[in-house]
Amino acid sequence: MEYADWATISKAKGKPENAARFYRIAFECEKEAADKMPLNGEDHPLPRFIMLRSTAALAYKADLYDEARQIISSTLNENPPTFIINELNDIANLIKAAHPKNNKTKPIHFKGRLKLINRPYSDLCAPAHKPSKFIVFEKASCKKI
Repeated sequence: MEYADWATISKAKGKPENAARFYRIAFECEKEAADKMPLNGEDHPLPRFIMLRSTAALAYKADLYDEARQIISSTLNENPPTFIINELNDIANLIKAAHPKNNKTKPIHFKGRLKLINRPYSDLCAPAHKPSKFIVFEKASCKKI
């Protein structure tokens, strides 16, 4: 966790490149430690869940969103206590807010009247190489989004 402290200090000093490097190192160390903890058969699995939650938080701080999502998902599958579930959900929400372009749902904005919604693709005026970038408003006009 010393690397995470150095990252926090670097961030406070206005050196985000150093902070990112230290957060990545802290994440790698924490992940290695979490991987070495026993999976099942323990009387007290709580330390493992706390370590995995910490690993997910460090992955988020290091901008390693895919790794953080993977850790959150695998930890939730192991049936952690309620407070760990809540904290993992908080980290997942932070990832969604920080990196919205990887969210699954995207808004669609229409302008005008959509007339050819049930027509076969050959009737549409969108070019064949990028059909998802065009929306048909009238028979002879397509608007690029």
